[in-house]
Amino acid sequence: MNKPNLIVIDDEANVGAYICDIASSVGFQCTDYQDGYAFIKQDIENESVIVLDLMMPDMDGVEIIRFLATQDKSFRLILVSGVDATVLHSAQELAEEYQLKVVAVLQKPFLPRALKDILSGLLKNQQQPPSVSDCIAGELSAEDLALAIKQGHIVAYFQPQISFKTGEILGFEALARWLHPQKGVISPQCFIPIAEENELMYELTWSMLRQVTDLWQQQQLHYSVSINMPARLLKSQALSDDLAEVMRQHRLDPSQLIIEITENGIMEEFSKSLESLIRMRMHGFRLSIDDFGTAYSSLVQLYRAPFTELKIDMSFVSKIEHDPEAQAIVEATILLAQKLKLQVVAEGVENQAIFDQLAGLEADIAQGYHIAKPIPAEQLMGWIEEYSGVGELVAVG
Repeated sequence: MNKPNLIVIDDEANVGAYICDIASSVGFQCTDYQDGYAFIKQDIENESVIVLDLMMPDMDGVEIIRFLATQDKSFRLILVSGVDATVLHSAQELAEEYQLKVVAVLQKPFLPRALKDILSGLLKNQQQPPSVSDCIAGELSAEDLALAIKQGHIVAYFQPQISFKTGEILGFEALARWLHPQKGVISPQCFIPIAEENELMYELTWSMLRQVTDLWQQQQLHYSVSINMPARLLKSQALSDDLAEVMRQHRLDPSQLIIEITENGIMEEFSKSLESLIRMRMHGFRLSIDDFGTAYSSLVQLYRAPFTELKIDMSFVSKIEHDPEAQAIVEATILLAQKLKLQVVAEGVENQAIFDQLAGLEADIAQGYHIAKPIPAEQLMGWIEEYSGVGELVAVG
């Protein structure tokens, strides 16, 4: 079996050799370059791990990030540098903006153990197959998606939301999955863009709503359930009444349904969107501003619209253990929500340390893989009956 490939790009030869020694001890084959120009002339192996120094003469790390973004291959980046931590953080944001996967950031000097743990983790993850299909451009068409919606192949999975204080189940978020007969389970990241570009969001959203309300009625569930609502649908003056009618037909309390607003599009024709939001609140529905902090308009939306809940995006939550900037944003967001009397949901709670940190900051609701991955509808009641995570999850002290 061939060893996985690791490339070091650092103008200091001794640093490159030092990193290669660590990588080799873990199980990588390693090549190092002291010159960025020499690196870009090579045929880079797909799925290579690249350890990249930012500060280099002639061709710096930012230029190499730009170059990697033009390659039709997948890379995993580890950024290293002795520059200020905020610069290193911004370089990570730049790489991710270019759709490159940054697996770690290390500030020089770093301990051998830190790099060894990162590389060992990469090898371990490489041996685990993904739970859903990867997207491959051109494989999924609008016609395929329209037929899948019609035939009931787009189904609702449910991710639990629990109280930070007590550990009790408070609700679930309904998440769409495409059960493709040949490709298996396809994640929404693959098909939501197709739906948005081909006017299929209305059909998709109402299909999800029907599945959610049918299940809640059949099982007589008292929990809240969140469903994503594309902002463009808010422009319909009939939306709030249509939602209320669905809840009436299923004999469900409107307060059980939390409408998550997912797009910046709320700012387009704002008066029409705001009208729908107000009417939904008048009917008793709750409103959540999703992915808070990732859009320039978030504060404006929060100020002008009648939200009851704020969801902190997982891009911040998942980094609070090791990223001071992310931690500062999460702290400030929770404080802001408390002042505005909004419930705070933290997405991306991936381990006990993150759970404990957020509990200490007095966030209200936890959602993430540490509690549970999204659950198929047919397994939901079994999960609820078996759930016993209160003692394990609630932070002590």
